[in-house]
Order: sequence, then C-alpha cells, then structure tokens
Amino acid sequence: MDQLHAHVLERIVRQFDVPVIQNNLRGLYVELMVAELLGEGWTHKGADWAAFDLEHLTGVRLEVKQSSALQTWAAPTNGRRSRSFSIRAPKLEWIGSVATPRKDRVAAIYVFAWHADETPEADQREARQWQFYPVLAGRLPNQLTISLNALRMLAKPVPADHLRSSVEALLNEGSVQ
Repeated sequence: MDQLHAHVLERIVRQFDVPVIQNNLRGLYVELMVAELLGEGWTHKGADWAAFDLEHLTGVRLEVKQSSALQTWAAPTNGRRSRSFSIRAPKLEWIGSVATPRKDRVAAIYVFAWHADETPEADQREARQWQFYPVLAGRLPNQLTISLNALRMLAKPVPADHLRSSVEALLNEGSVQ
C-alpha cells in the first residue's frame, strides 16, 4: 500500500471515529454495525444505489434504516424535531449494471435503528446506545415515510444484544421471502 492510500484511509477512519457521525457516513456505519450484530449467515450487499443492505444465506433481504436525535449540523432538539424514516419502495433495483424497474419493496425485513441520546455522552459508534426495530416489510404501510411513533406501534425496540434473535424470529415466521 502506498503512502497516499494509507493517508486517505487514516482520514476516512477519522471521519467515522467521532461520537456524532455525519449523516452521509452514519448510514453505512449503521448498516455495517447491524451486519456485525446479526453475525454469521448475513452478508452486506449495500452499495451505491442498492435496493437492500444485507442478505441472509437463505436469500432473505434486509434493509437498514437509521436516524439520530443528535446531528452534526444542529443543536440538540430536546425531542421537538419530527422523527421519521424513509420507507419508500425503490423505483429501480440495480442487478449488476442493469436497472430493473420496481413497484414494491425489495427487502423482506427492515431494521430501523434509532439513536435517541442527545447528552454529552452520546456516541453513535456504541451499539448499546441504539434501539433497533425489526419489522417485516409486509407490515409497513404503503407510504413514503414512517414516524418513530408509528413504528413503535409495529415493533418493540430491542437492544443490540437481542437484535439477532429478534431478526431470527422474523425469519422463522415462514412468510419471509
């Protein structure tokens, strides 16, 4: 590895290795965090415009959505900001370099990750500070976004150390494709 490449990698690590991760990096960070929490049997498939993020060895696809109360670009909101996640079905699914039109969601399972901490101890790199809401895609409403409150009516939050078992329970329901 040449010196330039090593320096660029060091800069990338510095971008991620901060307690409050900027939005365009946090999504990828949380996808990879969820992949690690789910463990063996799951492969990260998320890429530039991928229609899903993780795939189980059985072929089941999973989409990770994340949000955080604390942002790099704003002061703490003390709960006043709207909390929502995009659940829009992708218009296209890229299969290699071929764009395939879609009308429905590609993933069978969604994991919504919410980081609520707005205190000075907030650290988005800490999995234990996140709440995860695993939901079957079929239970999601046909709309563009879902609020955190509406999501809480569909799923109970699970801590990082219970995410794998919660997702496995959804896999075992039999209706997952």
